[in-house]
Amino acid sequence: MKNKSWREFYYSPTTSATIAFAVLFGVCLGVQTLRIVQIWRSQFPSRMPRRSASLMMVPFAIGTACEMAGYIGRCFAIKNQTHLGAYIEQMLMLIIAPPFLAASIYMIFGRLVVQLGANELCPVPRKYLTTIFVSGDIASIVVQGIGGGMMSGTDLDRVRVGQKVVVVGLFIQIVFFLLFVYAETRLFFRLRSTPTNVAFKTRHYPGRFHNWHATLISMFAVSMLILVRSVYRVVEFIQGFSGYISSHEWYLFVFDSSLMFLVVITMMYQDVAIVLLRTAEPAEVSEPGEEYKRSEVIGETFEVL
Repeated sequence: MKNKSWREFYYSPTTSATIAFAVLFGVCLGVQTLRIVQIWRSQFPSRMPRRSASLMMVPFAIGTACEMAGYIGRCFAIKNQTHLGAYIEQMLMLIIAPPFLAASIYMIFGRLVVQLGANELCPVPRKYLTTIFVSGDIASIVVQGIGGGMMSGTDLDRVRVGQKVVVVGLFIQIVFFLLFVYAETRLFFRLRSTPTNVAFKTRHYPGRFHNWHATLISMFAVSMLILVRSVYRVVEFIQGFSGYISSHEWYLFVFDSSLMFLVVITMMYQDVAIVLLRTAEPAEVSEPGEEYKRSEVIGETFEVL
């Protein structure tokens, strides 16, 4: 549907950068999918089911797929300007992608708490940990999806209401992320000062840069990136489509595209599923500095980067 009073872009959109991010997220999605399948089919022994470890990364792959679809849709929107539906569809994909990325982060955190025997050190009761954060994440996705659906019509008044609904969804996401960052930070420093037996044994295991310590640091870093991105989106939607931020494309690429790509790359490099599997076998740790080898897990070396 077309709306003559509607303008998608209040600037000259850059096709090359949009295509570049679509390709980058597409490559990341391919690597993630392959990694999930490899871990699912691996014969690596662990008290933690390997399929559980791989399934924890599925929401992350879905989030990456949404990012890719968003930039592919943006390419079509650029070629079909003044078409409200095409613009809203690509924007909706980019809006709901981070909550899916966050879902994996929440599940990984909950699993780490259990495997490190850190239930008493975590400020949020383990019994409710995953439920609280994932429920908040689902609520954020649903509310933002409803807002995006309202924005997909041609009634501009309805579109404006949809913008406000999306802002509510973003605030829900921010609140739960702040709570998560608090819980994660408190756990990290408590484990450093008074480590559990498992945490002490696996401090540098299975590798110097691939262990629970590095994983928590990485999760904190990506959480902050997602928070910055969410704040950017809140300001953007409050200002409206004709606001200053929406009228300057570089904000999108700096505060959304680049930050989300860093989130994806960081978690891929950390290879969290393998860290979870190896941390589940602390008795096998012989040396604190024992090197991390993917070949031990899947029978051959598979470097993500």
